[in-house]
Amino acid sequence: GDSARLSALLAEGRIFSDMPALADRDSILMKDTCLQNSFICQPQQRNIHGRIFGGFLMRRAFELAFST
Repeated sequence: GDSARLSALLAEGRIFSDMPALADRDSILMKDTCLQNSFICQPQQRNIHGRIFGGFLMRRAFELAFST
């Protein structure tokens, strides 16, 4: 049941990472699905201590997570 499916997934992942030319073309590794986001913060995104607002960072992180 579940252990057989898990073994099959692990074997497929091992083939993909060890010998990518032999892997199924419809598969992709999890590490290759990440997104990165960079932006320049303007003074209006800072608090009185000169740091970026936590809520601003949380919103940007949520938007990036939602897009994946």
